[in-house]
Amino acid sequence: MASKRTRDGGQVRKGAGSGAFHRLEYVERLTGVGGFEVAPDGAWTWTNGFMRLLGYAPGEAAPGLKALIGRLHPDDLEGGLAFFQQGLGGRVPEPQT
Repeated sequence: MASKRTRDGGQVRKGAGSGAFHRLEYVERLTGVGGFEVAPDGAWTWTNGFMRLLGYAPGEAAPGLKALIGRLHPDDLEGGLAFFQQGLGGRVPEPQT
């Protein structure tokens, strides 16, 4: 599988099925953004960029509400949870304390 070096030293692989993922990874590193999704069954998926935004190394934490809450400042907890609940149509469960 062919690859080329990017300006920031990363690699973008060319090959079937890998293009979109590698473009996303490149854009996240370049811009400092990230993304997540919550499936209808409640399973969370975080991109490596979202992990980095929360201060985790990619793969360091299991994506989910507990890991997210662990990174919110106590003063931001109520507003942060309300934001996620609104954005996900109320599907985010209340945190267990």
